[in-house]
Amino acid sequence: MQAGITDRPSRLLSVAIATFGLAAIFASAPIESNAQPTFFNTTRVLKRLGNECGVRPCQVVAQRQERIAAGQGKLLNYKCPPRAPHLVGWDTEQHEHIQIQALQKVQADPPYHHIPQPRDERLFFAAQNQGPAVGAVTVFLGCSSRNVSPVSMMEQRGGLPSKTGQLGRP
Repeated sequence: MQAGITDRPSRLLSVAIATFGLAAIFASAPIESNAQPTFFNTTRVLKRLGNECGVRPCQVVAQRQERIAAGQGKLLNYKCPPRAPHLVGWDTEQHEHIQIQALQKVQADPPYHHIPQPRDERLFFAAQNQGPAVGAVTVFLGCSSRNVSPVSMMEQRGGLPSKTGQLGRP
C-alpha cells in the first residue's frame, strides 16, 4: 500500500508538467490577432456578362471605377448620355467581395405630358464591400436612343465566396 501512495504524487506531477509543457508550446506559437478569416478571394474579379443591352438599339456606356474600402458602402448614381438617354439595362465588373444592388429606377416625367420631352432616367445603386480588403466596381449602362422598355433588368450582383474550403489553410 505504501508504494501506491508514493506513486500517486509522482503521477500527478507528470500530468501537470505535461499539461503546462503543452500550454507553453501553444502559447509560444505566433498568433495573428488582426487576421480575420474570410471566404472571399479578394483578388478575384467578376467579369462583365453582357447583361446591359437587352434591346436594340443599345450602346454600352462604362462609368468610372469606384473603389470601396473594406467594410464600407457607397451610394452610386448614374444616367445615360444625351445621345442615348434611355436606360435599358446594366452590368458590372467587380471584385468578388463587392455586393451591388440596384435601387428604384427614377423616371422624372415632364410636367406636361402632351409635349414630347426627354425623360431624366437615373439608376441608383447601393454598393457594399463585404470583405477585409479594398474592392472595386465598374458599372456598365445599356443606353438606347429609342424609348424602349427593357424585357428584364438585373436587380443585384455579388460574388459567391470562392475560398469556402480554404479557411484554416496558410
